[in-house]
Amino acid sequence: MIEADKTQQLEQIPLYRYLTFNRFLETLDKGLFIPKASLFEDRWEAMVSWMHDFLKERNDARSASESGEDEKVPTLDDYCIPGNHKHICEGKKEVYVSCWNKANHECVAMWKLYGKDENAVMLETNAKELTDAFDNFNNSENKEWLACLKELEYVLPGDWNYDKVFDGKEPLWMNGFEGGFSHSFRFHCTYTGLQYKHISYAFENEYRLLAAHKDRGERQDKGIVLPLGQSFIKRVILQPNSSDIFEGKVRDCLKKYNFNDVPVQTSFLDELPP
Repeated sequence: MIEADKTQQLEQIPLYRYLTFNRFLETLDKGLFIPKASLFEDRWEAMVSWMHDFLKERNDARSASESGEDEKVPTLDDYCIPGNHKHICEGKKEVYVSCWNKANHECVAMWKLYGKDENAVMLETNAKELTDAFDNFNNSENKEWLACLKELEYVLPGDWNYDKVFDGKEPLWMNGFEGGFSHSFRFHCTYTGLQYKHISYAFENEYRLLAAHKDRGERQDKGIVLPLGQSFIKRVILQPNSSDIFEGKVRDCLKKYNFNDVPVQTSFLDELPP
């Protein structure tokens, strides 16, 4: 149970996700799919904090070498990074990640990257609905899962200006995540690393739900699915330049799955005269 002041705080944090129409239908039909971190295409996932020290020392050594100092420039092998990289890649198979945009405005880059075609939507919920969905899933699973909701930090690895970022923000919400695991090297590096992303992704403005099973280790499933309550979807915004036919399809699908009172709006980017 979340205390009243925390409930109010979570309700005031809107979260957004850009979805293709097919993924939108799957979400309405089956629930919110949360994949393993190992399925993400971004090779920097969970590696930013680990690579930071190496890249910073390498940059410093290069600067010193260019200044005429006899400074050895370290290599990846000097840091045993290939072996540690393998540990982190294995650790990503243990952590499940749900990514949400926190910006209260549309982002053209997000439409192009995650919408992918003209038939896409932006789904709005809030942090309270997301954490409630996880708690409902967890209750059905005998409370065997731990999770936290984090606001991500965006870091340029190797740049000393970003050292202060590694203090990190406290989780917005937590369900026994801290201290719930034996802190093995592999899991600790993976969990910590997933709280940061490369600064090249800063446009995503991401909140991230991190979840893992109490019994650490790789599981066979590709992800977990959170059942959605009728209040989960607060609003649906259509891809820019969407047709009236597509809007009708979205409304029909919401009604089919009993999300009857969800507002459907055209893109703010369409608010121009023809």
